[in-house]
Amino acid sequence: MELPRPPARHWETCDQADERGEPCIGVQAGGTGRCLAHLRSRQRREVLAALRPGSRLSLMGTILLPELWDDIRDATNAVFGEADFTEATFFGPVSFADTKFEYWARFTNAVFAHGPAFDRATFSHNVSFEGATFELTSSFVAAVFHEAAFFPHTRFKQNVTFDFTEFHGLTDFGHADFQGGFSARSAVFHSPARFTGSSSSDTAVFDHAEFEAEDYSFDHFTTGHLSLGKATFRKPVVLDFSAGELSCVATRFEDAATIRLRGSAVVMDRAVFTAPSAITAVPAGPGEDRPELISLRGVDVTNLTLTDLDLRSCRFGGALHLDKLRLEGDYVFGRPPAGFRTGWAWPPVWRWTRRQVITEEGAWRATTAKGTGWATGEDVLKPRRIASLYRQLRKAQEDNKYEPGAAGFYYGEMEMRRNDRDNSLAERVILTLYWAASGYGLRASRAFACLTVLLLLAGFFFQHFGITGVSLSYGDGLLDVVGSAMGLDVVKPETLTRCGHVLRMIVRIGSPLFLGLAALAVRNRVKR
Repeated sequence: MELPRPPARHWETCDQADERGEPCIGVQAGGTGRCLAHLRSRQRREVLAALRPGSRLSLMGTILLPELWDDIRDATNAVFGEADFTEATFFGPVSFADTKFEYWARFTNAVFAHGPAFDRATFSHNVSFEGATFELTSSFVAAVFHEAAFFPHTRFKQNVTFDFTEFHGLTDFGHADFQGGFSARSAVFHSPARFTGSSSSDTAVFDHAEFEAEDYSFDHFTTGHLSLGKATFRKPVVLDFSAGELSCVATRFEDAATIRLRGSAVVMDRAVFTAPSAITAVPAGPGEDRPELISLRGVDVTNLTLTDLDLRSCRFGGALHLDKLRLEGDYVFGRPPAGFRTGWAWPPVWRWTRRQVITEEGAWRATTAKGTGWATGEDVLKPRRIASLYRQLRKAQEDNKYEPGAAGFYYGEMEMRRNDRDNSLAERVILTLYWAASGYGLRASRAFACLTVLLLLAGFFFQHFGITGVSLSYGDGLLDVVGSAMGLDVVKPETLTRCGHVLRMIVRIGSPLFLGLAALAVRNRVKR
């Protein structure tokens, strides 16, 4: 049932002037020529005496002072039938607490000069606050809207509270202006709700709220902070958020959920996804930042897919079944500090390999001697725990048949193993050699560099110590070791010294080793 929408100023207005000396727009009361506010005392008593519980109220454009409003409430026992307050002005701290509206109610373009209290009010049919203005803090605590509630283009100049409120019909806050904070803690939305185009200069809080329908729109809902902590969505939902910060701490999605983000920073700690769900970025427009996922701590990500998100600051520590996480699209992880670095470490000058890094590693690196340029963080994990996170992310990429992405996580895993002081010295030495020789089988340039150094050094030593009684040039010595690397004997074995034989064996063992590591690195880069 849609709320009747009368044309503007369809009523006969009062023939008196208001307090500003302008014509009063209040509706005439009973053909007296005056509105209820401007009636003489005797006439007003007569009008009020005719009111009964459930009476129809036509107070369009009327100025209602607290005393007059209290008289109306007393006459009707706070039970109204049809109630039309279009363009009415409520001066003073008027109260609608425990009021019952048994038929439709209209507050279109009404002005509440002080904070009205609609606490525990009951709206049995449609109600409209379209275009209304609330000058001070207002409250709808524990109110019940049995049918549609319309708040489009409403202006709340200070905080408004809908805590413990029940919305049984369509709820429309489209393009509402919450100049203070908005609170709907423990509210229950049994039907679709729209916050499209609304804005809040402070925070919007839906903690512990219950959403029992499928259609909820927060598209272009602009606010500094939007909280859905411990809220529950019971049906499949598609949610669009444009908030600066979105908190879904311990939020429950009891069916499939698609969360579409536009320029938001999102915290999902301990959120529950019981069906396949996705968190995805809306394509960013000019000047818009990529949505940023801050944390997945305590989340079972078995049913979760992340698409096109900024994961540079995301904390994965404590996430469950991280090896089941699906990463798709143009997602972004952190990178090590760029350029050469210096400090009180060995070597004193170093440069970090370009690769993808999770936040936990960056926080640990910041605590080490080479921590310059890394972002600090709380709850710093040990290398072994970080290696486990990398291992699970690597497996997730391998299961998705994305080997190049898995290789990046493998590098991080090996780095943490190499730096784990709880591992044996022998293991750390082997990993260090593996890292230096080929970047854990992922850096072909290192393997080629090691091969080149091996051949150049071997050529130098072969020139001076490789052959008995013969003076060789460096080119001849290099030619022999290159031939040895290829399995060719440029110099006869009987002319070699013991050092020459050793050099030839080292070259014949080292050359295929480094070539194999280089081939392995190339394969890891192009493997499907």
